[in-house]
This record gives sequence, C-alpha cells and structure tokens, in this order.
Amino acid sequence: MVLDAKATSTSFNAAISELRALAEYTQNQRIRQKGFADVFAAVVVSKGFDQDAAALGQVSREFISQAGVPVAFLEVATMVHLVKCFREQPNLRSGLKWRLLLAGGLTTKAMFDSEVRALKGERY
Repeated sequence: MVLDAKATSTSFNAAISELRALAEYTQNQRIRQKGFADVFAAVVVSKGFDQDAAALGQVSREFISQAGVPVAFLEVATMVHLVKCFREQPNLRSGLKWRLLLAGGLTTKAMFDSEVRALKGERY
C-alpha cells in the first residue's frame, strides 16, 4: 500500500486533479514492487475531506483508471482509532481483510470495527 498523509489544519480537497502526483507515484511503485510486496491500494490520510463519501467513491474509481489500484480515504480520527486498536490487540493486524477495508472511497471507524468483530468471530 502507498500512504499519503496530508499535513493540513483544514480538510483536504480530494479532487482527482489533486491526486495526480499520488497516482503517478502509486503506478511507479506497483511496477517496482511487483511480485514482492504488491501495492493493492493507495491511502490518503487527512483531518477531513471536502467531498462526501459518495464523491470520494467516484474519485477512487477515477484513480483506479490512472493508477491501477483504488484510493482509500482515512480521516485522522479513524487512523488514531486503528492505531489504538492495534496497540491493544496487535495480533488482529495480520488477520484483517485490508484489501476489503481499503477497496476505495472513505474508510470509516464503523467499517474497521465491523471487520474486527468479524475477525474475532472467525478466530474465537
């Protein structure tokens, strides 16, 4: 996965035109890492996004056409939630369906929590 963390005090405009450099970098990394650690998604982390969930889904579909993989969007609060969860339960990290969680569009705390519950149900 390719991660792009935005250092801004305001929300990020995730229009496809703002993601061109990330798309190019992601495409290059897919080529470089092929067969070793395949890049399956790009992730943008920001305080928030100017677009709603539906618009971010559309941006991700456009991103796929440029980079060959989806782009997922994580708000900082969601990223903090993930880190806290893994700090408390590091064994969960390897069992999550990352390709599902980062399949494009806005990834929310609720989506993550649902995946963690499903994983715990499978394991225990």
